Amino acid sequence: MRCPRCNHDIHGHALFCPHCGAKLAEPPQPQVEPAQPTRSLAEDETPSTPKARSKASTGKGSGLTWLVIGVAVLVLLGIAGLGYAGVQAGRRERMQQIERTAEDLYQRGEAYREAGQLELAIAAYEQALLYVPDHKGANARLAEVQAQLEVQPTATPVLQQETKQAYWNQLLAAYETHAWDLVIQQADQLIAIDPTYNREQVDEMLVEAFYELGKALADQNQMVEAVRYFESALVIRPGDTRIVTAKELATRYMTAIGYWGADWEQAITHQEAVYVLDPEYKDVASRLYQAHVSYGDTLIATERWCEAAEQYTQALAFGSSAGLVAKNQDATLKCAQTPTPNPEGEAVESEPAVPGTYVGQVARVEDVASGQMYIRGQVLDAARVGVPGVQVKIQAFDWSATATTDANGLFSFDGLNNAVMYTLTLPSLPSRSVDVEGQWGKLHWVEFIQVE
Repeated sequence: MRCPRCNHDIHGHALFCPHCGAKLAEPPQPQVEPAQPTRSLAEDETPSTPKARSKASTGKGSGLTWLVIGVAVLVLLGIAGLGYAGVQAGRRERMQQIERTAEDLYQRGEAYREAGQLELAIAAYEQALLYVPDHKGANARLAEVQAQLEVQPTATPVLQQETKQAYWNQLLAAYETHAWDLVIQQADQLIAIDPTYNREQVDEMLVEAFYELGKALADQNQMVEAVRYFESALVIRPGDTRIVTAKELATRYMTAIGYWGADWEQAITHQEAVYVLDPEYKDVASRLYQAHVSYGDTLIATERWCEAAEQYTQALAFGSSAGLVAKNQDATLKCAQTPTPNPEGEAVESEPAVPGTYVGQVARVEDVASGQMYIRGQVLDAARVGVPGVQVKIQAFDWSATATTDANGLFSFDGLNNAVMYTLTLPSLPSRSVDVEGQWGKLHWVEFIQVE
């Protein structure tokens, strides 16, 4: 095509001349080669007619659709096949696992049978048949061993000796690995066959097993069971100090727990027995502290001030707190102002602690690492300020000594040599004395406090 204005030769589609810009009358039409016929046509249809093109397109689209559908069906069939194969593989795996389990049980039964443990062999064969009912080996062996058990002949001396040796070896192995339950089981089996076989060594191992199992149960607070094991050990070895002590500790501790919260006096009595035997036994120290404080609180509720002060003082031997010290001071002061009964039970009015009197009391008790025995303290006025230059006298029987308070009202008696009851007084001031029980490895802190 040529431009009507500049006669420029134009190729392809264009609305304007690319050379001069003139608008073209109509776009040039591309030349299309006529389609070659691929099949015979009806007389009224040609490849160029719309109807012919429509049929051709329809035929091509239908072919593609069926192809897609075919591929999708093949994919679905493949997935289904894989799923079925997976299910079958899973079933085969489960069946194989069941068969392996049955075979393991069968082999276990064989081992028991060879060891002469026919009852255990029967149990193993029966378990194998639960998994595989038609297991030929298990069925045959079960019938054979059951018949053998019914008419089992007396073991020969050689077989008896081999059996005892096998049990002995198993007992030694259990003992060396501290498998205490198994030690008892193997020892019982050996004794059942021959009560005299290495009996001394068997008894030694049994005692150790009973003792160790008892200790383990005591650690778990299963005291009843622990005591039973200790008693079993004492049947074999009566009077063994180690086992007797372990049984006593467990029994006392269990008894104290039985009285806990119901009878503090009894609870304290049994816990103190435990503490004397072993101060480190379980939580006995903290329990004694709690029991003394609780018992003191109970006594305070009935205004038994002196007894309460005694309980608080004993609690201070196991621990201290500001609250406990305050309770002890209050009970001690009220005790000093309370009438005390005479031997006939009648109340006797004690001289009241008039204002200005210094009342002595044990404020706290502390452990001393050196193991020595100390009594120290402080003289305080009504405002709780240390009083200097006050003589403090300590006395026990016919022995006495005197110390003078320093600028802060502090005094001390160190290096005491006898664990006896000491009495402390203030000779130069109106005061009430206080008794202090000397204890090795303890420091008793005494305070003389002026009554307002």
